[in-house]
Amino acid sequence: MSVKKIISAFFFLMLLTTAANAKVTEQEALNDERIAPYVELTKQSGKDFLPGRYAHVKEILSRVNPAEKILAASSLIIEIGKFDSKNKTYPVKFDFYGENLISRYMTLNFSGAVPVMRTYELGSNITLTEDFAVLVPENENEYSWFLGSTENGDVHYLFPLSEYWFPKNWHLGKWIASDESELELDSDGIIYAQGKVFGTYEISDNRVLVKTPDGKKDSAYCVYNADEDYLVVTFTSGPNGMDENAAVFLRKNE
Repeated sequence: MSVKKIISAFFFLMLLTTAANAKVTEQEALNDERIAPYVELTKQSGKDFLPGRYAHVKEILSRVNPAEKILAASSLIIEIGKFDSKNKTYPVKFDFYGENLISRYMTLNFSGAVPVMRTYELGSNITLTEDFAVLVPENENEYSWFLGSTENGDVHYLFPLSEYWFPKNWHLGKWIASDESELELDSDGIIYAQGKVFGTYEISDNRVLVKTPDGKKDSAYCVYNADEDYLVVTFTSGPNGMDENAAVFLRKNE
């Protein structure tokens, strides 16, 4: 099943293992239907497809029901460079909020039953993250990456910042969530909330960079599903003192 179809079902996510905080075994990973069908493809082609610029998608608290989590974009964009055959690594830049660039390096190991992706600080052999990783085909020449933490089963995705995932003007329109939250992003660069002008905005990758009339800045992070025509929007804050939260916005028909 493609990632788009998984997201279009609005799945609330399960960890790879049911044992809280338990390290995930290769066999448990192979028993997961999000991993097993793509292991051989990843071993054959993953090395060539990995370089690129990606939106990072993870489990984030639902704005509508804070007791649940949904797949939504984080503030992170990951840019992976070409494979260094000498060091057998990939150079990586982590872009948080469009401001804090952090250089790291990455490996993609195929020696086990399931490919494993690891990231490290520059000049260090200490592993920062370790995930089972598979390349998931979406369409001809289109793909995503599914990542499952080997430590606790937390799920992540990497979506290429491409026309397939974010076609031209993907953000434009009027949108409404199931809690009646409303957004409008118009072609003149004005953003509206609940029908009132909230400020001006610019689009940078999958980020909506907002400036309010009093000069304050804010950001939202998006995943767009063209097949179902909806946005999953991540906010830095929310109602009732919520911190980072996300909601699914359907296109609002007049």
